[in-house]
Amino acid sequence: MKKLNKKVPIIGGAVIGVILIIYIILCFLASGNGFIKNMTINGIKVNNMSKDEVVSFLEKQYKKDQEYLLFNLKADGKKYQIDMTNNVTIDIDKEVSAIQKKYNLGNAYVGKAGALKDLKKDSEYLATPKEGIEAAPENKTLKKF
Repeated sequence: MKKLNKKVPIIGGAVIGVILIIYIILCFLASGNGFIKNMTINGIKVNNMSKDEVVSFLEKQYKKDQEYLLFNLKADGKKYQIDMTNNVTIDIDKEVSAIQKKYNLGNAYVGKAGALKDLKKDSEYLATPKEGIEAAPENKTLKKF
């Protein structure tokens, strides 16, 4: 009987781990082909776009905006115009990947919290959203917990 009692927590932990992994995979698959649900960038909804489409869109917008990077300055009655075009750079693909990574990280914490709540592990459930908010503070779903 003692051997069985020692194996129960191990088996239970393994089952919980498998359930969490399956849940996270299903959440990822259920998110569809869109970039991020309800996401807008520069007033354009990008949730039905793929990551590559979002990057392409933002790169076009960036090139368009680069044409107007002029800094106007007035000092001692004189006007100066400084062209800032070559002074502003951004790696759009890297930034979009970072947004997507934080979104996925936040959703992983949401999934973990949901699983712990279902398992009635209240202390762990309550700690999980706090950890998630620290890791992904912009995730609105975590703030609802």
